[in-house]
Amino acid sequence: MSQTKENSIRAGVFWALMLQAVASAGTYIVAKGALREIAPLTFGFYRFCLASLIFAGFMIVRRRYFPYSQSEWKLVLLLSILAIPINQGFFLVGLSLTPPTHPALLYATAPIWVYILSAWRKEEKFNTQKSIGIAIALAGVLAFFLEKGITLALQDLLGDSLILIAVWAWAFYTVLGRPLAQERGAMTVTASALILGTLIYFPLGIYLALRFDYASVTWVGWSGVIYTAVITSVILYTLWYWIIKQMEPSKAAVFSNLQPVLTAVMAYFLLGERLSAASIVSGIVIIIGVYVTQKA
Repeated sequence: MSQTKENSIRAGVFWALMLQAVASAGTYIVAKGALREIAPLTFGFYRFCLASLIFAGFMIVRRRYFPYSQSEWKLVLLLSILAIPINQGFFLVGLSLTPPTHPALLYATAPIWVYILSAWRKEEKFNTQKSIGIAIALAGVLAFFLEKGITLALQDLLGDSLILIAVWAWAFYTVLGRPLAQERGAMTVTASALILGTLIYFPLGIYLALRFDYASVTWVGWSGVIYTAVITSVILYTLWYWIIKQMEPSKAAVFSNLQPVLTAVMAYFLLGERLSAASIVSGIVIIIGVYVTQKA
């Protein structure tokens, strides 16, 4: 590969990671607002169905459907269960029970789980500098939330527990799906996992959707469904597998530590929430940690 092409790919990966961080931060704000109007599992039903229809359209246009061997189908089934019922199902229910800052903090631990799982599977080697970078970024996240203050009500603890399960599912989805994405393509694997996961979820989802009272649902709720389906599920999920095709999963995952700060910045400009000097310093520490990890 020429140096020019390699530099172009690196630049593309960087900007894809930044898009991931910014759009994912927006997901916390948008989804939390929508979940005030639509029950979590009903919200998920519409989100997953819309995302699956979009993916199905892409597959028809590209004329690439499900090019898997029998052994690969077992992995696709596992990825679909991790992505939809476990990761997104637990995430949406957990987010409805806990403040949006808590999921952002818990997802900031994702690089640790991805790193441990990758090392356990011998897909990444232990690296001191990378470990230090992840630790610095996580310290910045912890400082950010300590400055904001963290409540520990019983409902919050339940929500946090569900979110943590979702984070573990995402770590497994990332590491287990990487080889298949490298072999079959990010779009193909993501589409397959989302469509199959939606089919698994469909019986429960349609039952809850038919029983739900839509009288109080406004444009806020439906715009949340569209944002999380199109931006989060279709664009970001596909980008994620493309990114980790190009670099080690732990290096990519550490960018998730930027999400709490980006969420705070969005809340400052969009909602008029306070952005303190301590929050800014914490953000700088996180950026330093991300930089150290990327240089490892």
